[in-house]
Amino acid sequence: RTNIWDPATTPTVDRAITEDRRTALLKESADEMANLIGLESVKDNIEDIAANAVVAGKLREKGLPVGELTENILLSGPAGTGKTQVARILAKIFAGHGVIETDKFVEATEEDLVSKYVAETREKTSKVIDSALGGVLFIDEIYTLVKESREHNHGKEAIEGLLHRLENDREQLVVIVAGYEEDIDKFLRTNSGLLGRFTQRIRFRSYDADQLVAIADVLAPKAGAPLTADARDTLRAACTEIYNDIDPNTGLRRIDTLGNGRFIRQVIKHASTARNRRLIRAG
Repeated sequence: RTNIWDPATTPTVDRAITEDRRTALLKESADEMANLIGLESVKDNIEDIAANAVVAGKLREKGLPVGELTENILLSGPAGTGKTQVARILAKIFAGHGVIETDKFVEATEEDLVSKYVAETREKTSKVIDSALGGVLFIDEIYTLVKESREHNHGKEAIEGLLHRLENDREQLVVIVAGYEEDIDKFLRTNSGLLGRFTQRIRFRSYDADQLVAIADVLAPKAGAPLTADARDTLRAACTEIYNDIDPNTGLRRIDTLGNGRFIRQVIKHASTARNRRLIRAG
């Protein structure tokens, strides 16, 4: 908007996608969800959200009242548990079922939303929201907007601007916010109106040892280094120890500190590098 308080200055939404594209998006989302490792409760939440979208679409076709189609969603849990991937799946589901008009997926972090000055923060936040109209705005690492230990803390100004647009543009926008469990709680406490605008919360759990090994079994062949039985057993033993190790001060599992799936990605990367080094040395 050229004037963030004037709905008449809202930019036009991109052209709606075709029915063929919607069908393709639904197939992509189903395939991607089927390939998610673990996350059973998350998948249940996704199915519920998809069911709401399907029923709303049927009611709309019959000219019956459906209420608000869009659902703003909170994704909370440890790092490396697939929150961004799930946000992308949800965006495809919303676009595929016609909840939003386009398949736009705009990612934003503190750098995109916040400036050193209040007025600039309002302007930056509004521009990012404008760019996502008709689609999904995904705000990751929400802790950066609610942290208090910095010189210029205008994150709350960005949140207030977001809340205002969630009300005024609720039929043109879905917002998905991701962060650690405690940071999502802090985000909600910054403004009492947020609870009314974010209608769904999906909680992610740490990956256990078997799930971490399953992730490795997917990633290792892509690196040209499929796991042997011995390597798999060694990895499972290490992951079990890491999963069960809980920091007494923070209460966090060590696997959460290491990044869950990201940790496995790094293990595969370093293992592949070590293998390559051995091959070169062996001639």
